[in-house]
Amino acid sequence: MKPWNANPSGLDSLANFAGEIPDKRLLVLLSRNRDSDILSESNWDTVLKFLGGESDSVQIVRHGHWACGWIEYLMIDSADTEMVALAESVESKLRDYPVWDEDDFSNREWESACQYWETTSVRERVRIIQRHGGKSVSVFAARRASLPENDNGSIFQYLVQP
Repeated sequence: MKPWNANPSGLDSLANFAGEIPDKRLLVLLSRNRDSDILSESNWDTVLKFLGGESDSVQIVRHGHWACGWIEYLMIDSADTEMVALAESVESKLRDYPVWDEDDFSNREWESACQYWETTSVRERVRIIQRHGGKSVSVFAARRASLPENDNGSIFQYLVQP
């Protein structure tokens, strides 16, 4: 973890910071913004829950940002040594493997792919099937609002790729 500093986002200076300056004792564990991907959102929510939610020792610092609209930092009070140790274990696990909760991440990917498919025109679904469905998926599957059942995973992967 690193302390919050005068260059919190790495993109600009404190002059562009719009919000209350966080306590210097706070350490940044995670961050997210308006454009965060599914993995970042999953990690944010599940790690925050793992840490017990917001408290005196676990704080979320929010501010507007010129490039991405807004940024949030999940911060740990360095004075709470037990919480710091717990947060360091989170950081260590994420360093070894970037997914905190496989089930949550997988569910979010599935929901995202299903939502994309449901809101896509039949014409676009046909195009996706032709490019990514291989021979196992009939173009007639584009008529259904649900993802093709006989997809070998290629359509799903296409729909969830960043």
